[in-house]
Parts: sequence; structure tokens; C-alpha cells
Amino acid sequence: MNENSYNTRIQVAFSENLFFASSFSVVDETEVSCQMAVVRHLVVCQISYPVFKARQEVSFDLNFDFSLKTLQNVAVLYFQALSASHEEDYTNNQVNLTLPLRYDAELHLMRFTSMDFYEVYSNLSVYTVVNNFDEIGPVFNFSVKVTRGSNPINAATLKIHIPNQTKENNPLMYVTAVHTSQGSDINCHGLINPHKIGSQSYAASFRKESFKDLKELNCKNVRCNTITCMLKDISLKPENYVNISTRIWNGTFATSAFQKIVLSASAEIDTQDSELFITGESTLSIPITIIKSDEEAEIPIGIIIASVLIGLLLLIILTAVLWKLGFFKRKYKKMATDLEDADEITGLNKDRE
Repeated sequence: MNENSYNTRIQVAFSENLFFASSFSVVDETEVSCQMAVVRHLVVCQISYPVFKARQEVSFDLNFDFSLKTLQNVAVLYFQALSASHEEDYTNNQVNLTLPLRYDAELHLMRFTSMDFYEVYSNLSVYTVVNNFDEIGPVFNFSVKVTRGSNPINAATLKIHIPNQTKENNPLMYVTAVHTSQGSDINCHGLINPHKIGSQSYAASFRKESFKDLKELNCKNVRCNTITCMLKDISLKPENYVNISTRIWNGTFATSAFQKIVLSASAEIDTQDSELFITGESTLSIPITIIKSDEEAEIPIGIIIASVLIGLLLLIILTAVLWKLGFFKRKYKKMATDLEDADEITGLNKDRE
């Protein structure tokens, strides 16, 4: 400004999803006083009252916090410089600021499992006609707990992926029941006891399959079924549970070749309002380790070939070192000397005759 300004002030209007928190000067000691106006969502900052001198500069910070009562996907601030002095052009005294917003959903997943590992044997009795759940294999139950933070999220979708079949169509996990925590508005749907085992017989088949090149069986390398749960009114409870009961097919692992492998289900959660919320750690692995201790370990062909090549290389190096040290030359000289001595003895014998 080229002349003094009287009653200089900065007026800031802001959207309903913000509230004014504080202000303070950054560089100089120019007095800046900011207060909320009578009008809602408007703050007025008096600058060096009553006179703001010509060519004087001032810097100060305004701090706003987000209101969780009013969630919007943008924050808007409108800055305007005003004074009692007359100005010909007011347009250069205005600045609009629009910021896109997305809130952390603060939804977190935790797991609880009935066991971490189990052992299977090649000579295990395998049922090809299954009449009850016990003839499938061991029980593997797990719970997925959904916890929330302070953000007012009303609904979310939880998806639980269950390993179903290998590439050779061998069955892996079989879902027998799904239960949710009491007092929660959670609806789940998916394939639950699809073969109606218990009320009718099911003919199962297993093909020998090798898992020796794999460390884990998960939805990236096997076919999975998905159980989808709709969580409503989750803001009413800080924790919600989905409990899954499964059986592991003994026949698949008894007939397959492996020593140790991890079988993993997984869970993921997302809000139903992706324009407002983002979920950070939204996925969860649910593993169980399966051990087959009576499986013989195979030495990979690559290791055998490498061992042979290393042996040949060591033999070549040893031969070169012995040659350089003259070992073979000494042997040759000794052989030549022995031949000369033998010739002399033969000549003497002939002379005597």
C-alpha cells in the first residue's frame, strides 16, 4: 500500500466443516487480533489497529480444525482485505481457497484363530464319501474384529475370502457356519455348507498335487469364495465381530507333496462412501501353517548340477596348481630316469651273454 490505511482488517469466511482454532504472528511484532464475528463461520482479524502504515507488511497464521459433525469432501476459505480507506480496485484484495478432503475412516481389522498350525500325514485315512464335518478334517475357526475410531461412519462392507480349490480342483477350506456379534446389525451372505453335509452325503475326490514350489496358498494362486458382510450402524458399537467356522480338507494335504505350506484366508473392509473416507490398513491375512513331517525332502536338480560343476572346477584348479608347482614334471623325469636305467641294465646283460 502506498498510503496509510485505517481500520485495516482481514475477513475470512469458511465452510461449515471447519472451525476457527487460533492465530498468531509469524515474523514481526505488528499487532494482529482475530476474533469470531457474530455471523457464523466468519473470523475478522484487525491489523495494526487503528493505522496500518504505508508499505508495512505483516505475516500471521490462522489455524482451523475440521469439524467431525459436518463432513464434506471440500474445505472452502474466502479471504478479503478491508479498510476504512477508499480503494479504486477491490478485486486484488480477495483470495479464494478450495481444498479437496477425504477423512481417515479409522476402521481397523484384527483376527483371532483357533489354531496356528496342524500336522498331516501321508497315511491318514481319507474319506471320499463324506457324511459329516468330522470326516472332512480339522476345525479351523477364526474371528474378524472390526474396530472404529471417532469418525461418524454408519456403514461398511467386510469381505472375507476363503481358499476354496487349487488349480487341480482339490478342495482346501469348507465353510460350515457364520456368526456375528450380538446386538450388531450385520448381514452376511456367501457359500455356507454348500454341499449340505450332515443332511446328505457328499462324494469328494482328491488328485495328487505338488506344493513344493509354493510357500503359501492364497487367493493369488488358488480359487477363493467370498463371504460379504454389510455392517450397518457401526457407530453405535466400538467393536463388531464376524465369526467363521471352517474345516480343512485332509484329503488334499494327505495326497499332495509338500513339507510345509501356509494356507491363508483374508479379509478386507471398505466404507460405502468412498468420496468422503479412505481406509488405510484395510486388508488382513488369516494364515494357518500345515506341516507334513513324513514327506521326503527332494534335492533340487539345480543343486545337483551346481555341485557337479563346482567339483569339476575344483579339480581343474587343483590340476593347474600341481602343474605350476612342477609335480607332473618331477613324475615325468623320474619315469624317464627309470627307463634309462632299465635300458642300461638290459645292455649289460646282453654284453655278458
